[in-house]
Amino acid sequence: MIPKWLKDYIKKNKETAWKEGYNWAAGALLRGEETPISIEAYTYNNNKEAFDFGSEEAVNKLIELNIILDDRI
Repeated sequence: MIPKWLKDYIKKNKETAWKEGYNWAAGALLRGEETPISIEAYTYNNNKEAFDFGSEEAVNKLIELNIILDDRI
């Protein structure tokens, strides 16, 4: 059995990593440093973590809002 404090700690770390991934990807896309396909290349594997899911969400959101063009295949 995992103690509650450890579950809370793990959850907070995942949330922080997700936000960091989201912020990194959104900033890089808006500055023109990255493209959707380049970010997808970073996160293209079966071992995705919270940072990867956050960056993918930023890509999808900016495409959905028509702020960036989707260059993914």
